[in-house]
Amino acid sequence: MASLRDIKKRVASVRSTHKLISAMKLIAASRFRQSLHLLQFARDYEKSLADVLRTVLSDKDNYQICKQLLPSYFFDEIPSKPYVICVFGAQKGLCGNYNLAVIKEALALETRNQEHVCEFVPMTLKTAEYFTKHRPKQAEPLAGLGHFPTNATCMELANYVFEHVQKWYANENVGAVSIVCGKFINTLNQDVESFDLYPIRIIASQNIAEKAQQGLTEKTQSTLGFRLIEPSVEVVVEKIFKKLVLTRLYKAFLEAETCEYAARMTMMDSSKRNAEELIDKLSLQYNRTRQANITNELIEIIAGTATHG
Repeated sequence: MASLRDIKKRVASVRSTHKLISAMKLIAASRFRQSLHLLQFARDYEKSLADVLRTVLSDKDNYQICKQLLPSYFFDEIPSKPYVICVFGAQKGLCGNYNLAVIKEALALETRNQEHVCEFVPMTLKTAEYFTKHRPKQAEPLAGLGHFPTNATCMELANYVFEHVQKWYANENVGAVSIVCGKFINTLNQDVESFDLYPIRIIASQNIAEKAQQGLTEKTQSTLGFRLIEPSVEVVVEKIFKKLVLTRLYKAFLEAETCEYAARMTMMDSSKRNAEELIDKLSLQYNRTRQANITNELIEIIAGTATHG
């Protein structure tokens, strides 16, 4: 049976851990609110860029001009080149199953693309730890990404990655680039999504292709007739494409960051409740042990008095 001193030390230790968990939860909650605010704007901005592209490329002539002058955005991936999977997880631990879910989705994406030579590019520390350990021949950490300070913004990271991705695709070093990252739903639920970064398939949907081949309805034609695109359609579309790629990278960093903080908040909240329950149990055990010791001492005193009497 544990002594009163041991139980008291254990209670003090758990109380100290409880304070640490509470502080971690508050920090995660504060950063979560900031990240979620930026994520909502990034999602809206990405949707606006995509809508503009769909509108411009719905015109048959615009579609044909851009397809001829900007072929890299319209062609499928090059089978003979590596299929690069950029994996966005958490920067730190204590996030529950979030990192495991992201890694599973990345491995599942590799399975779905068995006809390609897949390479993993981990964008966060925890995913880098996994792939450099379990897939060292396939993992290619992005040079310089780990040298960014911990307070680097998601936009700074996105710009750095965007420059590298542009070089990969321009030099035909890769056949396609995909993103695997978290998808924030709410504070209790974080999903995982994967999407293509290069080539962008936003214009390859059936609806866009049909509109490009069949032409536009009279209503849409009359609407587009009042739009003036300068300096040219291909220049505008190329700039929007690049801006969309950068925005998607930025959003991927924000999604991963927001999911990380949300998962940590949930885990810290659960740990906090467990610590409080453990403190209650230890306090009850301490009181019972103390009461038992007092009772034993009284019995000994009473027994001694009766013997001497």
